[in-house]
Amino acid sequence: VIGACGSRNVGKGTDVFAELASRRSGLNDVFFRWIGGGTANETYPGAQAVTFLPDQANPYPALAALDVFVLPSRVDAFPLVVLEAMILGVPVVAFDVGGVAEQVGGAGILVPAGDRDGLEAAVRRLVDDPALRKRLGLAGQARVTELYGIEDFDRQVVELIDRTGKMNR
Repeated sequence: VIGACGSRNVGKGTDVFAELASRRSGLNDVFFRWIGGGTANETYPGAQAVTFLPDQANPYPALAALDVFVLPSRVDAFPLVVLEAMILGVPVVAFDVGGVAEQVGGAGILVPAGDRDGLEAAVRRLVDDPALRKRLGLAGQARVTELYGIEDFDRQVVELIDRTGKMNR
């Protein structure tokens, strides 16, 4: 199961994900799911190849059930869903936007922003290589635990707010 999560709109790349799902050649046993983001009637080309799940009070079971998490966002400063997927052991394939490279490091696969063929190739690579999926999933868990543990994360947020406040004075 290949999945994405979040608001369903062009900025988040819902259309990119739908296009990816429509490129099913050789992926007959693969399912594509978009978790949450409202009840929009999807009209993107390829949308019929995606199961759009409604908003959920607790999206973590659906996120943990994925084999690969895809972040097709065109713009996303620091998407927490990347860290959430990683801590759940789900390998990440993402466009290199915003702070995603900092989040993922070597514990996932980044492709240049907007490179739809590269995104597809990275997903196919993980679909075809269960050992790589497992290795990246474990690496992601370790990276989030090491760099974004709750105590460190809280401290970093407070420092950022302090710096921003001082800059705006």
